[in-house]
Amino acid sequence: TGASDGREPETALLGVLLTHLQMENPDELVAWAAKATPAKFAELSGPIMTVAANGDLRANSLCTMACEELVVHIRTLARQLFTDERAAIPIALAGGMMHRGSYLRRLVELRLKTAVPGINLHSAEVIPARGAVRCALRLAANA
Repeated sequence: TGASDGREPETALLGVLLTHLQMENPDELVAWAAKATPAKFAELSGPIMTVAANGDLRANSLCTMACEELVVHIRTLARQLFTDERAAIPIALAGGMMHRGSYLRRLVELRLKTAVPGINLHSAEVIPARGAVRCALRLAANA
């Protein structure tokens, strides 16, 4: 709540979060955060990405941190599995925050171009059940 007490610049994010959580006062956020489950925190991702896409610096910094964490994971896996992040590495991005056109996905795609230059990004929609069937067929063929 740094924006509400003057420690940080004003941000549209505060109002959006208060509205989303149906709160009147920024002080209520602390009590909410102390009790919130990871799933409840995850529900805030949509409003945060919307505000970030509209140019809010604070929301954008949160999305940028999330992007960097994901890219570090991908880069680390690339090094461990292929010994070089410049190798041709197939990657698929999936999940609620990574749907095609999402703000976070655009950030990650852009950042991956420089952090993992060998990346071969699977652009089609990832359907988990289809992947599970492919794995099962491979296992059955090798049995």
